Amino acid sequence: MEEIKFDPDGQPIRVQINMRGLVFVTYRLFYFEAKSEEGKLLFEERGNNNQPYDDSYLLIDPSNPTEPTNNSIDRIVLLELTIFGLHSEESPFQISLDFFQNDTLIGHSSKISGKRKLVNSPKTEFIVVRFKALP
Repeated sequence: MEEIKFDPDGQPIRVQINMRGLVFVTYRLFYFEAKSEEGKLLFEERGNNNQPYDDSYLLIDPSNPTEPTNNSIDRIVLLELTIFGLHSEESPFQISLDFFQNDTLIGHSSKISGKRKLVNSPKTEFIVVRFKALP
C-alpha cells in the first residue's frame, strides 16, 4: 500500500486516473472510511478510458460534503482495473493515479504498465493508496 501525504487543513483531495496506450481499460474506484470499525465504503465510481469525460474525482464523503479535510487521514483509495488488448500485436499501456490538493500535485501512485494482445485474456490489477497528514 502506498501513502500520499496531504495538508489536513487544506482543500479536499482530488484523484486523476491516467490511462494511456492502445488498450481498453475499465475501472472501479473505491474510497473507504478509516475511522469506522467496518471500513465503510464512502463511494464507488466506475468508468473506462473510452468515456468522453475526465476521469477525475473529488475525494469527499457524499453524505457530508462540507466535512473537514482532516477526516481524510488514513482513508484508503482502491482502484480495480481490468485491461483488455485491442490489437493482435502487443500494445504497451500505462496506468497511474495523480493526487491534487489546492490544484497542486501532492503525489502519484506507482505506474502499472505492460503489453496486452487482443488474444490474451483480460488482466486485472489493483492500486491501493492510504492518506497520511503532513507533519
